[in-house]
Amino acid sequence: MVIRNHYHEVLEFSESLMIFIIRSLQERPEYQRLTKVVDQVYPGAGNFKLPPGDKAVRITFAEGTRLLAEAGIETGEFDDLR
Repeated sequence: MVIRNHYHEVLEFSESLMIFIIRSLQERPEYQRLTKVVDQVYPGAGNFKLPPGDKAVRITFAEGTRLLAEAGIETGEFDDLR
């Protein structure tokens, strides 16, 4: 894959691919048996919740830090570098 303008092209491609794979595993009958086996082996994994449409939710680092703080999880400015 050639990046023509911006690295967001790669993000968008990867996002679309992952959503397609997860949605296919959930919807196609030939994979439902396999996903049930995975649910039995890893019951804590839960079910993937996909956003409506074909786009995942994207937030900035600052928004993510703010959401964590609101949830009571304190993070330092450089915690992501460890």
